[in-house]
Amino acid sequence: MYTYESLVWELKSERAWSAGKSVWGRELFCYTVGEGDKKLFLNGAHHGLEYITSKICVDFGNYIKNDTFGWKIFIMPMVNPDGVTAAQGLLPRNTETYDRLRRLNRWDDLHRTWQSNANGIDLNHNYDAKFHQLWERGPTRCSGPYPESEPETKAVAGLVRRERFDMVICLHSQGEVIYQGFDNYLPPISGEIAAKIAEISGYAIDEPEEAASFGGLKDWFVDKFDKPGFTIEVGRGTNPIAEECIPDIENRLFPALKGALLTYNDNL
Repeated sequence: MYTYESLVWELKSERAWSAGKSVWGRELFCYTVGEGDKKLFLNGAHHGLEYITSKICVDFGNYIKNDTFGWKIFIMPMVNPDGVTAAQGLLPRNTETYDRLRRLNRWDDLHRTWQSNANGIDLNHNYDAKFHQLWERGPTRCSGPYPESEPETKAVAGLVRRERFDMVICLHSQGEVIYQGFDNYLPPISGEIAAKIAEISGYAIDEPEEAASFGGLKDWFVDKFDKPGFTIEVGRGTNPIAEECIPDIENRLFPALKGALLTYNDNL
């Protein structure tokens, strides 16, 4: 499994820094690849069971490192390290922490369903994008008491405000679909970029339904900054997607992400 410790080990060769800390004090590592006047923010593992996206983020940094086409790419591979650790079954049993999460999860096994952070909050519903329309959807799908109530989302939003990214791409699993825009609005050139990603990857452009339409990082970025933002659901199956699927995902996704950067450049 690609764990938080796996990420720490891989980032030893990168000039990574911490953008903040999780509820349980794990570092939210971020690093950059390339140089340029345009900035992309690529992130993964907002959800605990979707930890393959962390490995995919790191692999993409290695893939494109020598040719970023005038982009400076910021990569945060694991937004939710506590949730990943819980979903991977790596919490010590018979502890107060373990029992509290089991109670939040209605005593279901964490490794089958846990998506939230250590407070039981779905981080990708904790951003300020029509937050008032959200509601609790089960034990690990709570949007939280208010936008950016969680240290993880507060750190991510702070990074976005500081860097004023030109584009944000959030990797999730599963479904092989691309979500763009927010609330029936597309920022300039978003449609062209999504079409290029779809053409190269074979993924479908789709529309999220009901509560999935609000409160995500992509939603907040599009709403507040009026720039292209995308959620890409990689792979097919049931989360967690098997790590054996990563090579096939990367073979389709990485040229598509490169195509997104070039399409942006071509439409300036």
